[in-house]
Amino acid sequence: MTAVGGRGQVTVGAKGDDTARECDFSVLDPAKVTISSKEISLAPKATQTVKLTGIPSGSFYTVVMDCTGQNTTSVDSVSVRPAPDPH
Repeated sequence: MTAVGGRGQVTVGAKGDDTARECDFSVLDPAKVTISSKEISLAPKATQTVKLTGIPSGSFYTVVMDCTGQNTTSVDSVSVRPAPDPH
């Protein structure tokens, strides 16, 4: 799993193993509070990109991937830049 901070979002790249799985992707703040999450079906042997949005700018977020029947995977210290001004 990889996680890259962007403008108001985190982009996660995840590759499935040999089995289709339901996976929860979450962004946690430094106090370990979930600020964004998404559930997807990860296809076998496929790489999928997940965008988690609405994240305030800052650093030291932790991105967690929790899939059924697998160990939890995380990436620490993900930095997010301010979102673009919608006006």
